[in-house]
Amino acid sequence: MPVSVDVEKCNACLKCADVCPNQSIEKANNGTKDHAKIIEENCIDCYVCIAECEQGALNQ
Repeated sequence: MPVSVDVEKCNACLKCADVCPNQSIEKANNGTKDHAKIIEENCIDCYVCIAECEQGALNQ
């Protein structure tokens, strides 16, 4: 199951993208704020990004 992003908690620092081994995270905007977005078809469910997120915005 790909990682999900809690947009309210995400501050778009993209530290998660820096550690993603498959380049499965990009910056997005929902019309009101920037946030990380998981590219589900690239996500390999390694969950390395979850451990890196200081805001607790990423979940399984």
